[in-house]
Amino acid sequence: MLVKEITGSQITNNISAKEAPIGQVLIPIFVEHYTDWYQNLNGGNTYFYLVSTKYSGTTVEYVYVNTGFQLYGTYHEHFDDPHGPPNHPDNHPDEIILDPSSITVVETLKPILDLNDFLKCINKNIGATITIYVDQPFANSDVIASPLDKAGHSFISINQNGNVSTFGFYPNGHATPYSPTQSSAIGDDSGHSYDVSISFNVAPSVLQNIMEYSYNYNPIYDLNSYNCTDFAIEIGNMAGLSLPDCYQPWINDGGGSNPATFGQYIRNNLNNNSIVKNITGGTSPINIKNCL
Repeated sequence: MLVKEITGSQITNNISAKEAPIGQVLIPIFVEHYTDWYQNLNGGNTYFYLVSTKYSGTTVEYVYVNTGFQLYGTYHEHFDDPHGPPNHPDNHPDEIILDPSSITVVETLKPILDLNDFLKCINKNIGATITIYVDQPFANSDVIASPLDKAGHSFISINQNGNVSTFGFYPNGHATPYSPTQSSAIGDDSGHSYDVSISFNVAPSVLQNIMEYSYNYNPIYDLNSYNCTDFAIEIGNMAGLSLPDCYQPWINDGGGSNPATFGQYIRNNLNNNSIVKNITGGTSPINIKNCL
């Protein structure tokens, strides 16, 4: 298999490529948009080209790497190195590396053992403010996972007359593309960092539906078909937001709604006076129970 940085039709000078040795494993490297370096081997000038390729909906490139390649980091050194500028062998300083098998839910679960008690100060007979929070793997990016196995998280809070309850849908254990289903739990998400959020008011009837939906949460967490983002999207749609299925495919023939795509949808849509949008991020509120 021929591994090329770029084809000659895109930059019209001598561009070298190298064939991978027999038996060499090619790794799909997940990256952000980045500037790649190339040299005109005739004249020695350095060329720049903005690379943007796709694999299963995510920006990638195919490379083969040294035996001592470290999987996680901010860049990798190519086995085929002539493309880099002099004294600059690490020719992708802005690259983000991720093993595609590591799309793993690893958020720390703080289980809520009694959701009725957790929500006891929320009065279902009056309105409330709902906030949907999205912790993206990378802020303002649709890359679906980051180094250290961070797939992000979507969760909600209910705020009513000073009482605040912040929670989300979790797996009991690690959900991965190779083991996508786990038993589920509702977790306490107070003090959880986020990158984007939307807040909106709901009438008592909608609040009742949201609370009942939360009490009767799905007992199975499925990374492909029902995960934390699906839970948050469903709650938003109970309030009439018409949120889409924020789907991206991933390995092992899987795919589903995810915080990266959901966060970008919120950033780029939902611009109306009935919704308060925060695109700078922050930390979710602590839980407050004033009824005790």
